[in-house]
Amino acid sequence: MGSEKSLRSQKERTFIEEARRAQIVTCAIEVISEFGYRKASLVRIAERAGVSKGVILYHFTGKGEVIETALGQIYAALGARFEQELADHPDVRSTLAAYIRALVGYMRDNPTHVRVIAEAATYDGGSAEAGDSFDPGDAGARWRSLADLLRAGQAAGEFRDFDARVLAQAIGGAIDAVIAGWLEEPDTDLTEAGEQLVTTFDRALVAVPPTTDSGSTPCQ
Repeated sequence: MGSEKSLRSQKERTFIEEARRAQIVTCAIEVISEFGYRKASLVRIAERAGVSKGVILYHFTGKGEVIETALGQIYAALGARFEQELADHPDVRSTLAAYIRALVGYMRDNPTHVRVIAEAATYDGGSAEAGDSFDPGDAGARWRSLADLLRAGQAAGEFRDFDARVLAQAIGGAIDAVIAGWLEEPDTDLTEAGEQLVTTFDRALVAVPPTTDSGSTPCQ
């Protein structure tokens, strides 16, 4: 009987600890979005969460681990969005359109995540204090997976010949620029902007079959 009560108590503690960790991560995302990573101190995160700095350090080794956990959570949610929206498309061309819409849509629906992702993309770790540094992950993985998609479109004859790596970076850069513009001017219709990107890159990448003018007269 006593052992069952002890086990139940341990499970309750684990549930409470996980809930507290999740709360801290959510507040860290909000603070980083508002102040940037460098100014998002543990004191500020603790104040937002309504706890002491010591409570954060009970659950995490430092700010670095907090943001790594936040990034993992964000990337997992973004991956789930891709998995849902990129499934069951009949060709690579429509899959690329879905990719752009999914990424733009995720940013539109999760504006506080945008700054965290941007901070990770530009993080160099140079001036981080002990416990503050974090692993930003493989930023190039995003463009490599997109380049692989573009190469698949080329192999299928849907896309023209081009350097897939360069075009993947161009697409990603265009999306980032649109998101940055939206943050500066929140009244921007981000959904419409995403559709313009879809149209622009579709026209730029799709292979156009050669045409023949059957009515022309050969030169004499």
